[in-house]
Amino acid sequence: MQTLESRRLLSSTPFHGTPFLANQTIEAEDFDTGGEGVSFHDTTPTDQGAGGSAYRKTAVDIQTGGSNGYDIGYTAAGEWLTFSVNIKQAGNYQLQARVANTSTGAAIHANFAGVNKTGTMNIPNTGGWQSYQTVTSNTFSLSAGAQVMKVTLDKATTAKAVGNFDWFKIIPAPVINSKLTWTTMAQAPEGLAEAQSATLNGKMYVFGGYNITSPEFTGTNHAYVYDPAANLWAHIANLPQALTHTGVASDGRYIYIAGGYVTNLTTKQQTFASSNVWRYDPQTNAYSPFVPLPAPRGAGAMVYLNGELHYFGGVDLNRDGQTEHWILDLDDADPEWTAATPMPFTRNHLAAVVLNDRIYAIGGQEGIDDKMPDPDVLMYWDPSNPNQWAHVADLPAGRSHMAAISTGSHIIVMAGEASGGVIISSTLEYDPIANTWTPITSMPGPRLAPIANYINGKIVFALGYSVQGLQKTTWISNAIV
Repeated sequence: MQTLESRRLLSSTPFHGTPFLANQTIEAEDFDTGGEGVSFHDTTPTDQGAGGSAYRKTAVDIQTGGSNGYDIGYTAAGEWLTFSVNIKQAGNYQLQARVANTSTGAAIHANFAGVNKTGTMNIPNTGGWQSYQTVTSNTFSLSAGAQVMKVTLDKATTAKAVGNFDWFKIIPAPVINSKLTWTTMAQAPEGLAEAQSATLNGKMYVFGGYNITSPEFTGTNHAYVYDPAANLWAHIANLPQALTHTGVASDGRYIYIAGGYVTNLTTKQQTFASSNVWRYDPQTNAYSPFVPLPAPRGAGAMVYLNGELHYFGGVDLNRDGQTEHWILDLDDADPEWTAATPMPFTRNHLAAVVLNDRIYAIGGQEGIDDKMPDPDVLMYWDPSNPNQWAHVADLPAGRSHMAAISTGSHIIVMAGEASGGVIISSTLEYDPIANTWTPITSMPGPRLAPIANYINGKIVFALGYSVQGLQKTTWISNAIV
């Protein structure tokens, strides 16, 4: 490739002469000097940017735009840039990227000392090539000293572009605020337990659950959305079935509802597993059948990670525990669930979250006796031990029927059921770097099978069951990081 920068430069050097520091804005166009294959890789031989050559002679596609008059555009998967940085103090950090795109599906990551530290950073549809949003990576550790950050453009959208890039910034990772305060918000329209929820566009979507417990537990097909900014609950379209114990996850565009216990609203009888998967479109407020699970499951867990849905654990139609783990690639034109590494033991009524590109399966129970929860915590997809479920620090005690959220740096587990069937209010925080669980401020009251989501730096916690019956409560925490 013929470049405009000198090919004689065989090593990266800082563009401005000195490395960038933490908390300093790193303009994307200020990548290191060094030339093709040294400080950058570009798939086109000339600068395609409009006006970028006025700033810097290079094959990288610099164009007019961005916050300081220039940005990098015309990007393609496989391209990369390096930036010399100097980390004054060893510690935990995150990478921010100011990005723009007109569709979803693109992704990047950053290496330090040749190690992928950030994990996948997904590029959203920002609504325009000069409509920028800031995306933030998972938390990672950095040693002190001079080092090179290599930003790699991993994946483009169907339109072939990874996105436009304005700037990057390495920031200290937020420290968890363990002293939580809870504010009581508007009540939900009805009390529910064993509902499931997902966050999308700053709102919490809630599907199904038990709305009757006596004379027998009866599921509902009701669904709701809660807007914490407006403190408003609203009905959305009813589910096609009355469901509890589903797996629910969002890819940022749709919400997927998989498996679950199905209640026949005529006979009030429950079927304890289903293979049905529904896709909810919030733009049309409608559901459509999606790729069914390979076998009926209920009380399992589902998460979204890097373009894929993962469903694992749960019970079958006979309420026998299962270990299967299935993956569905949503980018596939004709997706099918495929078998992945099974869990090492059965679990149902567990919690599951994604943190640092890893899946955590938390607690739950092995059989159908709710009074015998387990403390085990498993992690899936550790790059140093791929395709395996690895044990990490156990919960301090067995717990099931809990709510859990990921802040991007920590995991918070709230309420649930302890050994002996005791409904609890205690709250725990998991630090993935220290691999420790620490008690933090408890919930205002005990809850069994509640829901919780992390929205705009706060926990939104709602619903569940207590000894007083089904609850409509909504609590929102103070900012926790």
